[in-house]
Amino acid sequence: MTPELVGGVLEKCGVRDKKSGALPAGFVVYFTLALALFQQDSYDDVAEQLVGSVTVLSESIPNKSSFTRARRRLGGTVTLADRVG
Repeated sequence: MTPELVGGVLEKCGVRDKKSGALPAGFVVYFTLALALFQQDSYDDVAEQLVGSVTVLSESIPNKSSFTRARRRLGGTVTLADRVG
């Protein structure tokens, strides 16, 4: 899943980063995918691995409620499955 694909789907679904300081929507998509791929790992372990690769977020790992709020903001309208070909 390229950043361009994720960005295009988010744009088509009308999802935008709404407030400063909130987790970016594209990052939340990748986090959700990582949770599915690494089901054996804890929420925190997945967050730690993913956050470490994002310079803006690497200073501190957001808490679980931040991820929950971000996933709620993203909503269920964003589906990538029909975009992957």
